[in-house]
Amino acid sequence: MERETPALPIDVYRTIIGLVALIYFWGLHSEWRLYTAPDGYLDHEMVRKIFWFARLTLYQPWMSDGFRYLLFLSGWAACAGVFLGWRPRLCALWAWLISTSHFRWNFPVGYLDDSSIHLGLFWCMLLPTGTTLVWWKRPWDWSAWKQQCVPGGVCQVFVVNLSLSYWVTGLSKLTSKFWLEGKALYVALQLNISRTHGWWGISALPALKVLNYGALVLECSLPLVFFLKPGNKLRLLGLLGACGLHLGIISTIGVNYANFCWLLCWVIVLREDLALYFGWARSSLLVARRLATRYAAVVVACIALAMSEGVPGLGEAYGLGFALQWSLGMSQEYHLFDWIDRFNFVVEDRSTLDDKPLAQPYPPGMRGLLLQSYLLDMRWMRLPRGQVGEWQRSLRERLELQLARRIPNGTIVLRSHVTRVTLDNLDMHRSTDLEIDAFEVKEGKVSRLRL
Repeated sequence: MERETPALPIDVYRTIIGLVALIYFWGLHSEWRLYTAPDGYLDHEMVRKIFWFARLTLYQPWMSDGFRYLLFLSGWAACAGVFLGWRPRLCALWAWLISTSHFRWNFPVGYLDDSSIHLGLFWCMLLPTGTTLVWWKRPWDWSAWKQQCVPGGVCQVFVVNLSLSYWVTGLSKLTSKFWLEGKALYVALQLNISRTHGWWGISALPALKVLNYGALVLECSLPLVFFLKPGNKLRLLGLLGACGLHLGIISTIGVNYANFCWLLCWVIVLREDLALYFGWARSSLLVARRLATRYAAVVVACIALAMSEGVPGLGEAYGLGFALQWSLGMSQEYHLFDWIDRFNFVVEDRSTLDDKPLAQPYPPGMRGLLLQSYLLDMRWMRLPRGQVGEWQRSLRERLELQLARRIPNGTIVLRSHVTRVTLDNLDMHRSTDLEIDAFEVKEGKVSRLRL
């Protein structure tokens, strides 16, 4: 049996997720020609060959680009339904299916922001949403909305999922020498993904060391306040700590959607506290257990199993967990900067056109950085043995064609200046130059040159 819970906080969460998803889909739309279209940077046939599990998607190779775009637009429209409260769970289901299909079609350049939107839409599909804040119906009945209660079982599983995300994010950092020595945040802020890339000198290390340990303590301790009684002042203190953590990451490093969605989850965590503060209805009635609660519990259990890599006694069980959650439509991995020991490269582009600096040879944003990581063999995603070279050749060929469309004539050399920020190279005095590609473009046609 489940206890009832206030409906209004749940629909606040649903409304904001719907709005965020609308903005997210706009971003995917702006990147369509770069990644999703057949003539973009990704060879989708090769993606399906190398990452065979990415074939589980509504996007299929036999579809025309126009038909895939119509599917995409239908998912975008479904986000509006989530936002407005028009059949929100059904709309969340369709938006979730389209967004996960889009992610799997462009799998090599997918990252944490994508999976966070998927998770938000997933919870909007299972939470008892649409009881309040139904914006498309007038008049808006605020008095009834404030008194409405719904079954709270899915909310409880939601809080368990959020606890898991914080604990995995925090505890996994304890395996990192950089985090344990207090230098991980300094390194993270030097990387190209950081908004403050190039700002920090070695003199900032003592102050960043304090923030480094503060982030560790926060991530590991925040879930403890979830289990305190509603109204306890420590719960508000936890919210303030979460705001500092996530807004700090957004302002310095980015990963905007993931951290905003993480912060928004506190609306569900503090739903009873909000009801106490604003005088909304609170009920302790017991209601029948819902199928959605059981399904949510199964998915969260699979996510937990997928996060178990390195846990004594579980062996390779994490692989089964990933397979199960993937088949259930999820792709969650709560690791945020615990990989800093391995992927600590600062890259400065030094590409040239006819021996003069070439502006922006790669696509912008995080996805462009991911493409570069494959070309520089600093890849974040594991590739099957023997297929790294084939994948790099494909990326180079498509990058050449993209540049040839911009530059009809000229000699282009793609070159990067790479510094690895290790514990003995924190001042970044050691670096190296890597040449990736060299080719000549004549009237839009490419001929490769010897490096």
